Amino acid sequence: MNFLVIVQSLLIFISIFFPTLFASNPNLEPYSLQACGVIVLVYIAFKKLLRPEYQSISSMLFIMAFIQILVISTGKTSSPLFFLYYFVLFALSVTFEKYLVFFLTAITISSYLYLQPNILNDFNQSTANLLSLLLITPLANYYSKAVIKNSIAKEKIKLLQEDLSQTETDSLLWLTTENKPTLSQVINSVTDIIIYLKSTRSQAIVPKPFLDKIRAIQSDLMTLYSSADLLEDNLKTKTDNSKK
Repeated sequence: MNFLVIVQSLLIFISIFFPTLFASNPNLEPYSLQACGVIVLVYIAFKKLLRPEYQSISSMLFIMAFIQILVISTGKTSSPLFFLYYFVLFALSVTFEKYLVFFLTAITISSYLYLQPNILNDFNQSTANLLSLLLITPLANYYSKAVIKNSIAKEKIKLLQEDLSQTETDSLLWLTTENKPTLSQVINSVTDIIIYLKSTRSQAIVPKPFLDKIRAIQSDLMTLYSSADLLEDNLKTKTDNSKK
């Protein structure tokens, strides 16, 4: 566990511990909704002041503190807003290390055991809500792995598409500047040879099978040139479509 994870764990502990003390204090409890408003205002201010690389952890901390006060002030484990913890766990599992998800679950459950020491004596809706965090946590980690794997796969597909596009561009350039001009020169040269060999002066010394072979080579070269021409048109179409 590196230093960054330790710092993040400490910040998560603070975001749960102090809101729990605030919302559980009989003198401060009536001001819970006002405290939620203050948290929102401070969050907006911090979001503008902090650098982008620190905004994700700060956003998560303010959201957790906001939810902790809100849920405690609306009924603790029997609050209709208790499900908000599930969203926090899923979001945290995608953004941060899996250790932090389990740590958040442990701290959250500990805070409610502190507020409601007898909650485990009888199994009811409040107990079910609290224990559901233990079931959601591994599910959130599984979800995060699926999201990360899907993101990596999309990135690989994007890179392959870029490589393919570059290969198509290189192939089109090669066909246009090297392949077709060279084939054209060879075809012209073979055509000149055939014309020469068909002349009256050469017909007597050139065997007909040899002349037929040269003609077959000319035909194959012209077919190859037509294939290169068709390939060039296809590559141009694909390149134009990829740019749209």
